[in-house]
Amino acid sequence: MPRGWQDGYFGVGTDSPEDMPKFEYRTEVFQLDERLLQRALALSQAVTLADTEDMRAYRRHYRDPAARGHPR
Repeated sequence: MPRGWQDGYFGVGTDSPEDMPKFEYRTEVFQLDERLLQRALALSQAVTLADTEDMRAYRRHYRDPAARGHPR
């Protein structure tokens, strides 16, 4: 890491931590393999998600009913 840098973290496509990355579309969209997607959905569809009392207590902090509901 060069002298003067506070850390070694910087944005994709930049040359230093002080540079802001360009805002570009297209970099955050990916096409999934449809067969793999369907397989993953089939394997995970019947999974029972954990829901402890600690989890329920934490969700009570949220106002939105969907956020307060059981995991699904």
